[in-house]
Amino acid sequence: MPIPAITSADKLFTEVANQLILICGANEAQSITGYLLEGVLGITAGDRLAKKQLELSEDDRATLDEAVKRLKNEEPVQHVVGYGWFYGRKFFVNKDVLIPRPETEELVHWIINSQKKPTKISLLDIGTGSGCIPISIKLEMPTFQCEGWDVSEPALAVARKNAGRLGAEVHFKQVNILEATIDKGAFDIIVSNPPYVRVSEKPLMSKNVLAFDPSLALFVGDNDPLIFYKRIATLAKTGLKKEGWLYFEINEAFGPEIKDLLDSLGYSQIELRQDINGKDRMVRGQVG
Repeated sequence: MPIPAITSADKLFTEVANQLILICGANEAQSITGYLLEGVLGITAGDRLAKKQLELSEDDRATLDEAVKRLKNEEPVQHVVGYGWFYGRKFFVNKDVLIPRPETEELVHWIINSQKKPTKISLLDIGTGSGCIPISIKLEMPTFQCEGWDVSEPALAVARKNAGRLGAEVHFKQVNILEATIDKGAFDIIVSNPPYVRVSEKPLMSKNVLAFDPSLALFVGDNDPLIFYKRIATLAKTGLKKEGWLYFEINEAFGPEIKDLLDSLGYSQIELRQDINGKDRMVRGQVG
């Protein structure tokens, strides 16, 4: 159905949402439509409540038509508008990085709230992707010295762009953690949200993840699903300073196994936390 040139914000919202209902259901269609209209045309929830009158140009309508077409193909709305929200900030995202997720916000919140007082802390994020973890922590805790590593140079380009746009001084470096080492006592905190989705779990995943998120950042072989956790936890034993902390985001299926892994390597104060949905999602441990 063609989008009229003259309409109101609330009517436009309803029209677009109705086009998406068959793809994703009513609630998600409304959420996506609100995200889309603000990101593409700057139309806010307040505009909709006020029934603001709109006069859309041909370019506006063409842009919106193309965006709706992409959404009907199950492309994530964050890719369509070019950004995702994380810890109250807009992060540029594309096909080279994972879209920042609420579970990872909880991990960042845990790290920030665990710091008793402002002090110089060195932090490394392994598998940094969009850079959302170290950038958010740096902006919330300016005394931190933050670094992000990733094997993907395109992902690092996105992370550097985000750091520049948000004014965060974070150093990014291309590193394959399965081959690299970490200097002894280099960091106070090491955090990682590594690939943890088993290939066998692909049939359970939606098209908007499988088709548009980078497989390199998502999947790990079923034969050794903890490969990144083992490698990072082993390197962090010497790479962390005394009483330093290792934080992981995890696959909910492997909470006890990762706790056992950290215990076997001699970590103390090991803690497994659930996310807001009650799923095992975060683990931390401290070196002696």
